[in-house]
Amino acid sequence: MIIMFSLLILIEMILISPSASIALDELTPFGKDHGDIMLAPGFDGDSGEIRITRSFPFLGRTFTSLYVDINGVIAFEKAFGEFDDTKRSQIAGTTSMIAPFLGDIDTDDGGAIWYRQNTTKQLLEEASTDVRNAFPEFPHFSAVWMFVATWAKVPAFLSSNLSITNTFQSVLLTDGNYSFVRFNYHKITWTTETSGTEAEIGFNAGFSNYYYNVAPNSIRNISILDLPYKSNVNKPGVWMFRTDNITIQEGSGQIVVSGDFNVCSDSTITFTVASLSSHLNIKVVSSPFISSHFNDVLTVKALHLI
Repeated sequence: MIIMFSLLILIEMILISPSASIALDELTPFGKDHGDIMLAPGFDGDSGEIRITRSFPFLGRTFTSLYVDINGVIAFEKAFGEFDDTKRSQIAGTTSMIAPFLGDIDTDDGGAIWYRQNTTKQLLEEASTDVRNAFPEFPHFSAVWMFVATWAKVPAFLSSNLSITNTFQSVLLTDGNYSFVRFNYHKITWTTETSGTEAEIGFNAGFSNYYYNVAPNSIRNISILDLPYKSNVNKPGVWMFRTDNITIQEGSGQIVVSGDFNVCSDSTITFTVASLSSHLNIKVVSSPFISSHFNDVLTVKALHLI
């Protein structure tokens, strides 16, 4: 049954038009001039234990140190170790980790990996604003600590073409009680190394068999190559997550529009969002009981821009 009624629609902007990724100068500032430490070039290496100045809540536990790994991982308790291309999944192991890009990276002949702790007021305020926008249920979140790790122009292990590189970043934030992680993807041009093992993106609690794949997963079937052009917070190349709870919570990235629509469960509707100057093709994925009441709320997911 199709009913005409005034409807408030919350759109989760998962897929964004692939026109541009986040610009390099929009990443959290990194490099020697910003006080970063550069990880020694190589493969399968790590920073060694880094004692952090604030405890970081992560998936139900609290950590006071971490490791930055060449292979695109920030690990807790222990370093990630060697990239094992015989495993079906690297992220589903027993290492507690944040993995913006878990792949077989080699910086012997190019690229650099930078990291630092940060308590600079301006950067913390800017990052906190982004968290509040992505997670409206935390209107008073104010970070007191940040950790920034950046993989800049990193090639794959034994790559025959060192111009094929990835640049991405992970930013950890906490106010002492809650924690959030931001992944920034400036450029992803490779996802497999010489053995053909695919990179992975996500999180692992390190216990209880809980891990979370960002892409692909049950709510989005996209390639890792798409990550610079898509988002869960309505900004291409930016992905945000709440990480202190026992499960991962994604940023809502919601925009709100209203109007009169012909809506039927599991149907597709098309309308214009003025702020985007484009049409959106929307498929209904979940809804409350549809009735003729005004101002019902229907959650839909944007499939693509047309």
